[in-house]
Amino acid sequence: MERKEKVLSIEESVKMIKSGDIVAIGGNAMHNHPMALVREIIRQEKKDLTLIGGTASSIDIDLPVGAGCVKKTMASYIGFEWLGLAPNFRKYVKDGLVEVWECDESHIISGLYAASHDLPFMHTKGGIGTDLPRLNPDLKIFRDPINGEELIAVPPIKPDVAIILGQYGDVYGNIVHLGSVFLDLLIASATERVEGKVIALVDRIIPHRNILSSPRSTTIPSFLVDAVVEAPFGAHPCSSHGLYSYDDPHLKEYIKACSDERTFKEYLDRYVYKTHTEYMETIGMERLRDLNFR
Repeated sequence: MERKEKVLSIEESVKMIKSGDIVAIGGNAMHNHPMALVREIIRQEKKDLTLIGGTASSIDIDLPVGAGCVKKTMASYIGFEWLGLAPNFRKYVKDGLVEVWECDESHIISGLYAASHDLPFMHTKGGIGTDLPRLNPDLKIFRDPINGEELIAVPPIKPDVAIILGQYGDVYGNIVHLGSVFLDLLIASATERVEGKVIALVDRIIPHRNILSSPRSTTIPSFLVDAVVEAPFGAHPCSSHGLYSYDDPHLKEYIKACSDERTFKEYLDRYVYKTHTEYMETIGMERLRDLNFR
């Protein structure tokens, strides 16, 4: 039997996502987010999504929130660090339009670990002594049967679909990260274990022989990946570790555009409601090349 190739277009891969799905997004803060897929989610008008962030999220969640795609978030932090708060997330939560699953980083990690190992829960000390268990009834305080210590049990977090970003991948879905993997491997493992779909966006598809010649470079193996999508600068305006940096001026432009409905709609029309090739042309190849490390 011939081995299955898994290469899909951006448009084809996002058709795997249905309105109402639980979608985990890889990366962290302003790094390694599969933004070309996030923009396609908006273009295909997916609605009522639950978005799971990694240990920190930014435009990857704030943008679809502002576009009306999100009903619930599961993330310990959504913001732009030194650039300020996440404007759409803040507004939609304040207005009661988006539900928040209150948590810290350890709860996201524990929930994904429980799903990836088919466990009823995973325990953590994170949140003991805080109001998190009161704000989030899914977090259950119990006593360790060995030492009697208070712990928190976190139920499995089960994504229907995961979207992640690696720098390279082959046609079979073996993925290579040149920098941090963040929670991407755990996200992919949890999603595969609960029979969800994993979509990997890569900056470049490389020959399979490159994978074979350096097997330890593979950070996410093909059996965890259902689709691999090639999109140069697909993380922009976020970074792709080892290839290009995040685009500070564009992130500032985005935050400013979120100041009112008219300017945000203009941002969507200018940057989101177009193909990835058109998006790169709008940003400008010279500007994109200036972000390159190589």
